[in-house]
Amino acid sequence: MLLPIGRAEEKARATSVIVYALIIANVYLVCGLAATSAQIWMGPDSVIPALGASGAIAGVLGAYLRMFPSNRIRVLAPLGWLIFPIRLPAVVVIGFWIALQFFDEFISITGHNAQTLNGGVAYMAHIGGFLTGLALSFLWQRKEGIDTGDMKYL
Repeated sequence: MLLPIGRAEEKARATSVIVYALIIANVYLVCGLAATSAQIWMGPDSVIPALGASGAIAGVLGAYLRMFPSNRIRVLAPLGWLIFPIRLPAVVVIGFWIALQFFDEFISITGHNAQTLNGGVAYMAHIGGFLTGLALSFLWQRKEGIDTGDMKYL
């Protein structure tokens, strides 16, 4: 999932590769910490270990969605028994994904799922990381920044 983000950033930024790598690493780490905090906040008494990078990746997706909403992402779309690669706008692909995370978190809170009290997917970590990445994308927006086609960024 990071491949389209890297390509879009390469095209949009005039900064060096090292500066770009440091920015993404910081966003990744901050989003990972926020995702872990969100998951712990939702289940402070849980004995299930929370280990993974999915919340940090969700944060990078949140920043990407705000920075490049009209960029197209290649996805595999099933049509009966056939699977076709198609290109959809980031707002559709990532928007559908985060909406699914909110829905799944709601289902897990109400207890109407197959994974009740048995662990599973840390939906709140995904949501917390995504919202953090979305918020962090506001920090490096500038009027005199690089034109990405959608907005201007540092």
